[in-house]
Amino acid sequence: MTVRRRFSQELRNRRKQLGLSQDKASEMCGISVRQLQNLETGNALPNLETALQVAYAFELSLDAMQEEEDVRQKARKQIYEKA
Repeated sequence: MTVRRRFSQELRNRRKQLGLSQDKASEMCGISVRQLQNLETGNALPNLETALQVAYAFELSLDAMQEEEDVRQKARKQIYEKA
């Protein structure tokens, strides 16, 4: 499963588990409804600030929302590509 798909599934599942509408959830996260919709459908990945806001609002760790090894590999690749 890709990072994007895993993140979107965890986000959507947690929002539903908490019984939140997209309007209320986006307000809690400090993002627009459209941005939340894009995250939930996998059309976008959040930047670090947004990921932290979502994790804090939904009381989740970022590790729980990602496949840890896949995240490490992609982060390493991005770091080395920029260097």
